[in-house]
Amino acid sequence: MSHVEGRTVVPRVDAFRSITVRVKSLLTTVIYAASLPVVGGMVLANEAPSDAPTQVKAGAGSYAEHCASCHGQQLTGTTHAPGLSGAAFLKSWEGKPSRQLYSRIISTMPLSAPGSLEPAMALDITAFVLWVNKQAIVSSGYKAADELNDRLIKSPDSSL
Repeated sequence: MSHVEGRTVVPRVDAFRSITVRVKSLLTTVIYAASLPVVGGMVLANEAPSDAPTQVKAGAGSYAEHCASCHGQQLTGTTHAPGLSGAAFLKSWEGKPSRQLYSRIISTMPLSAPGSLEPAMALDITAFVLWVNKQAIVSSGYKAADELNDRLIKSPDSSL
């Protein structure tokens, strides 16, 4: 309490607390939204859009957990690892079987624990990366890596 011109003034602590809670909530929302990966105007956080195949959604979560720290939240790469989307991805992978991408993921990733991903998780991540790059994905999901052998990675604009 303080006195102003003979009156007792009680600070509006409850009003300040309310404002503080709102500001913290807003900041948390802004920070979270800023951390979400966006590719082609589409948010790819821990969950792919609802129209994505189930395996792609699982792969988005696994990517966020195991890959994004090196390859970037937006799959655009970092100083530590190459991009896994767009021109950067196609430069390395166009014309190659999708199985090669899976093989790279399962045997060498994540960098901190190479070969530690379960086969199903590596398939999910592979499906997610392919889907982000507008590759045809089997809607029922891939059950085994062999299903990727004949699926060539191609530019969405090519007839390769």
